[in-house]
Amino acid sequence: MPRICIVGCGAVGCLLAGFLQEALGIPPVCIVRRREHYEALKKEGCFIEGKIARTVRTESYMAGELEEGSCDIAIVAVKAYDAKAALEEASRLSNTLALASNGFVDVKPLLNRGIRVLGVIVEYGVIRKGDNRVEVTGLGRLIIGSYRGGVKDEAEQLAVILSRGGADVVYVDDIIPYQWAKAAVNAGLNAVTAILGVRNRVVTENEWARSLALRAAEEVSSVAQAMGIRLPYTPGDYVLEIASKTGLNKSSMLQDVEAGRRTEVEEIIGYVIKRGEELGVSTPILKYLYMLIKALEETGGRVCHTGRR
Repeated sequence: MPRICIVGCGAVGCLLAGFLQEALGIPPVCIVRRREHYEALKKEGCFIEGKIARTVRTESYMAGELEEGSCDIAIVAVKAYDAKAALEEASRLSNTLALASNGFVDVKPLLNRGIRVLGVIVEYGVIRKGDNRVEVTGLGRLIIGSYRGGVKDEAEQLAVILSRGGADVVYVDDIIPYQWAKAAVNAGLNAVTAILGVRNRVVTENEWARSLALRAAEEVSSVAQAMGIRLPYTPGDYVLEIASKTGLNKSSMLQDVEAGRRTEVEEIIGYVIKRGEELGVSTPILKYLYMLIKALEETGGRVCHTGRR
């Protein structure tokens, strides 16, 4: 039975922990950085509510407490801007890592060191309600795959385990095209909902929001194509599919704006804009969305509409 650790047990981490506990029959290992987060998980575990209801009893540690090589697979489920440090912590625990963060994270230094890395894309709608409480507002899939065909056995193994735990899992040979497809969704859906201050359903209900989200997604697709990456889905259709499945969800970017936290706009939209500039691909919609999100960050979200629904 593999020992699977999760570095970062926030909304996505708790969701994955629930699937792992159901599959393996043992408390999953959670590694966190904040003391209050650790104490809540240690004392009570993690409560999953909404469309999936489970209580997850966790084996919890503060970062740095576990011995080297303690895990067979270490899943990193943190914000993209924290992923570099979290991956380093995870690489101390295991030589096989699974990155389950939004946005683009450079894993080449890890691959160059001989560390096996696979990717996990989370389509479920999840809202963090507290240090150890999350709400699943929309059901989706977990897409699991390796980078350019490496680590195939480990990716398949993790896919089987999570599927056994009740997750809807899709295994793919190459995760990179799917990461770009998810970036198209994040650029359109997350940014538009964060700016408007409303839930994901706005993209299916409002023609102006829908048009903006679809144009943003198309720009992401254009940059990917210029890089020689073919998206597995039509970007507009994928945005509408995810918006429909997670209509009651508050996107992670909206949650960050409402809490006055840093968003992942730099690691999602900012990254695509930079690649577009290098390749001569115009991304005017993405640049406007980027600037608006940065304005919300710097004002603590205070310019956001207060009548959110």
